[in-house]
Amino acid sequence: MEWIRELYNMLPNGRLEKKQFVDGLLKLALEELAKKPDPLTKGWCLFSICDAYAMLRDGESQFVWHWKFFEHAHSLGEKFTFWAVADQTQRFTLEQCGHGDLWWEMYFAACENNPEITPENEIIAFNAHRTATAFSPAGKVETLRKLVAEENYRLLLDGTKQSRNFPYYKAVYTANLSDDTEEIFAVGDSLLEGLAGPEFEMKFIPGEWEYLATERNECYYARIAVGAAVNSLIRHDNISLAKTLYEKAIKYGLPCSRYIERLIY
Repeated sequence: MEWIRELYNMLPNGRLEKKQFVDGLLKLALEELAKKPDPLTKGWCLFSICDAYAMLRDGESQFVWHWKFFEHAHSLGEKFTFWAVADQTQRFTLEQCGHGDLWWEMYFAACENNPEITPENEIIAFNAHRTATAFSPAGKVETLRKLVAEENYRLLLDGTKQSRNFPYYKAVYTANLSDDTEEIFAVGDSLLEGLAGPEFEMKFIPGEWEYLATERNECYYARIAVGAAVNSLIRHDNISLAKTLYEKAIKYGLPCSRYIERLIY
């Protein structure tokens, strides 16, 4: 199924192309996979279908496919259930279209399937808990869901204190959940030097299991954590601190963000 990955890499980033990709190539790939099973490639196809509909803000179509994706992921093993809840855009589109219950049901099931943090599920668990605690444009998350997601993230932190990625996990936790802008700024500022390191060379394409479950390097995680801190400061309406942190981060090597710059300048 290497041909589908090659076509994906050549795909323009427009809305029409994404819809054509879903309606044509990905569904054709699933038909081919029914003849010659390749479980991980099928999972990537299902992820990509959900992701394309999410980016198109077509929550109704995403809703139809997302449970299929979760069921397939579950058939691969317990850790794979986090695969279905590791993307923020997918969560936000379901919530905005009135199908947030599905996302949270899948998230809670994935957490129940993975009661302990292990080297095999650490990275994908981080992506899932980061997604669960991210600020939702759809509005306030139900209190119980928010509390459970916070506790799950705390359990991740407890289980990864010896991990070299712990400072980044903690920084994203702080950015997502703290209301103290000075604290948010401080954790972002403490990680700036990591931005100066070599970029991570990704061998996989977005949505593949390995893309979401493979450990990255210091530069990659610093970008995630510092970016989360800047966006959190913006969300808390502390534009001055957001601008200061962003401008310092740019000097260390953070790529420019037109989205952030529209909000702080």
